[in-house]
Amino acid sequence: MSFELRLSFSGLTALVPRKDVDDPTPADEWLVVMPALERGATIQKADRRFSIPPHQAVLMADSRAVRPNSTKDARLQLTQPVGGQSDLLFQLDREILEIDSGAAPAFAVRSNGLLGELPNVGNPDELHDIKWVPAIDRCAVGGVPLHRDLLDQDTLRPSNSLAGVVRLDRGTLETTDVHRDVNNHPVPYEFRRSSNAGDILFQQALARSFRLRVPVEQEQTMLTLTDSNGDRKQLVVGTYDGCPTNESGERVIEVRVFNRELEQILGFGVPPGSPTQGDTDFVIFYRLSPVWNAMGPDDVALPYRGGTGGGGSARPCEPPVYPGFGG
Repeated sequence: MSFELRLSFSGLTALVPRKDVDDPTPADEWLVVMPALERGATIQKADRRFSIPPHQAVLMADSRAVRPNSTKDARLQLTQPVGGQSDLLFQLDREILEIDSGAAPAFAVRSNGLLGELPNVGNPDELHDIKWVPAIDRCAVGGVPLHRDLLDQDTLRPSNSLAGVVRLDRGTLETTDVHRDVNNHPVPYEFRRSSNAGDILFQQALARSFRLRVPVEQEQTMLTLTDSNGDRKQLVVGTYDGCPTNESGERVIEVRVFNRELEQILGFGVPPGSPTQGDTDFVIFYRLSPVWNAMGPDDVALPYRGGTGGGGSARPCEPPVYPGFGG
């Protein structure tokens, strides 16, 4: 029985095409990288100081979807007080995650060349466009590539600076939704240097999360996780009675990938952040680039919530897209 596998990503994650930054050809596959922040970080750039609270990189799946022949051990089981549904949490520990759907790889990025700053939320082709994951290149003159030494370019195994890497070599990559205000309208975010009073480099809606949708022509599929020593473990998932369906009526199995504060993963929420400080967590993505050391304190651009309506997070933990590898 076929189904759709969805890998949904949120928090401090970033997308990068698997190619050198100066390679003009489109990449056949992309990667998701997650900075290692289990203990948080304090980052100093001259007189600017950025504090990032601890983030945990985990996978979460409905316990009914997880097959008993999985060899990746769950670290935590969360059971809802009403209904008894439970989710299993699996820690990402310097591992590369790869998908075995049993189908020939065919990877596509949902991109329609949109020029506007906000999507028409009633149009799926606009709402799910990858544009709403912003290009970090727009934040700095000369671009912001991902440092190639952060992972092994052949095996993709991450260094200690990354909690995990996910290989996207099949399916369709798209955004899920954008941050909205209290009236359900998209919120524009302004990328500014120095402070919330600095010049606006650009502004646009920001994705709440992004996902990979993979058609699977089997009853189950296997996610393989390989650590820095080459040891492999599998998370096997498949359909179950009562699992949700997509717009075509196909069953959907979702594996959520977080790199967030533990309180938010558990559903307790997090402090909303200050509109005047911007999303200071975003600075971690500059530190993962070879251009970081050459940047001055006023070169660090952060997203600030714009617009006049209420709502929309001041600290969206926004993922960017790198142009490729450099350094």
